[in-house]
Amino acid sequence: FRDEALAAAHDLLSNPVEIPNPNTFDRNSQRYLFNALEMYNDQTFIQSAQGMLVREDGRIDDNVLDYLDDVGKEQAMDAIFQAFNGGQVTDRGDLGDLARAGLKYAGSNPQANQMFKDIMSSDEFDMRVKWSAIREMDDADDSATLQARLSLMQGVEASGDDTTDKVVQMYTRQLEAKVNGEEFDMRREMQSLGTDFWRNAFGRGDNRERGDRGDRERNRRNQPTIVPAP
Repeated sequence: FRDEALAAAHDLLSNPVEIPNPNTFDRNSQRYLFNALEMYNDQTFIQSAQGMLVREDGRIDDNVLDYLDDVGKEQAMDAIFQAFNGGQVTDRGDLGDLARAGLKYAGSNPQANQMFKDIMSSDEFDMRVKWSAIREMDDADDSATLQARLSLMQGVEASGDDTTDKVVQMYTRQLEAKVNGEEFDMRREMQSLGTDFWRNAFGRGDNRERGDRGDRERNRRNQPTIVPAP
């Protein structure tokens, strides 16, 4: 039954059925199908899913990215890297999501390392995308990865923008502390920069972006429970 169910899910995802006057379940059918693939940790659809990551309108398909992130993992790094650098995706929220998915492998994957360097060195990416990138850098436990990520952070050249440079310096100090087994009070560091600093860094649009990400997470939590067949 498992193999038949997965084969059916593959077929429906590759050849979606157009339904006139779709109801809520119809509109969310793609998400349910990817849920089934994630539940079974089905890696046989990864290659097909990579071609579905960027929609025709240039937006990222969140259901595809979630599947590639959860199941594809580093196997999907090439697709994530290409989507990030291809020029078709311009929405900064989508770029931030791609950065978070790809930079999980920074320090060990050459494409993830290049993604980080591209983000931090280019004026094409605003502070929101850079913020998404540097926040991922201390999210590791093994010393080799942390040391490699610290080298990446230390290699970031001063941009001349006071806001960006101060944030990079703050997160570099945090990463140095983690590598050395020392304590670092990030909350205190952030508070010391003051409310005006963060308001100028992100502007009013930051609330919208946080809301978008929150909506995405709530959508994932509100997905129906799929129980494997015995």
